[in-house]
Amino acid sequence: MAFVGGKSNFSRKELLEESQKATGYWKKTVTSNATNYIKTLLSAGFLIEAANGQLGLSAAAEAETSEIVK
Repeated sequence: MAFVGGKSNFSRKELLEESQKATGYWKKTVTSNATNYIKTLLSAGFLIEAANGQLGLSAAAEAETSEIVK
């Protein structure tokens, strides 16, 4: 969402809605396991949790993924 939608912060709901658009990768089990996936990304330092439950990429993750997206 940071690269495609230009949003630096997003909610869990927005993340799931955007993920569903990736039909080649999306599976229904992602919705039921979303909390676990998000917790894993938070503890790995890939995502950060901003105020009011908003999520965003950490600076390191943004730098790493921006190189891949180019």
